[in-house]
Amino acid sequence: MKFWNTVIKDVQSGLRLGDIKICLFAYYGHPVTGVNWRDLDYAYTPTTFGIASHIALAPRPGLYSVSIGLFYTVDEVREVVALRTTRGFDDEFTIDRTAMDYLYKLTSAHPGMVAAMVDILFNAHCDLSKQGKIHTITMDHVLEVLKDESQFFKSIDNHGAFRSFPSHSALTSKALDVLGQILAKGSISFDFDDAAMWMCYMRGWVHRTLQEYTSEDVVVLPSRLHEM
Repeated sequence: MKFWNTVIKDVQSGLRLGDIKICLFAYYGHPVTGVNWRDLDYAYTPTTFGIASHIALAPRPGLYSVSIGLFYTVDEVREVVALRTTRGFDDEFTIDRTAMDYLYKLTSAHPGMVAAMVDILFNAHCDLSKQGKIHTITMDHVLEVLKDESQFFKSIDNHGAFRSFPSHSALTSKALDVLGQILAKGSISFDFDDAAMWMCYMRGWVHRTLQEYTSEDVVVLPSRLHEM
């Protein structure tokens, strides 16, 4: 608390000069203030991270916005996929431009989902690749993998990104209603008093971010794959 109230606030307000650079990572909390107002039962004034020092899921529009986000840009997806397909497997392969652009939309550039999709595509076609029958993954190959949803999600089960999908044993009717609202609307306002929303958020089933143009505190699904 002392570090937060002195060093961080002093740097943010310009009272502490020098080459001090601070990077904070938070699993949970308000997208701008870091702490939630109701996390503490006594008066507390958090420092505010403005648009120039706040990294959201994706780069935000605006003159002072930073040009990076927690999720990949389309160019970063192409670079990551290219590196993974040429260096991450015993047999090199490529993914064509159309299929790669589709992966960008399907994964919403979620780093974990991008990695999982590349692995799944390779494993689904590794025999043909080893035999030299295919060297490039196309859109048809992607759609073929997605056609069998049951097998597809079993494949994701082997990747860390699977934790962002709701588990049947933990999913409640109220949590299902929250997820259904997000699916229907794209995003909904974050409700601090909604226990089901908090559960979805804490388990990683939804992501909390600021709406692009209104800066409203909202929750969204991690990727388009989570809409399946």
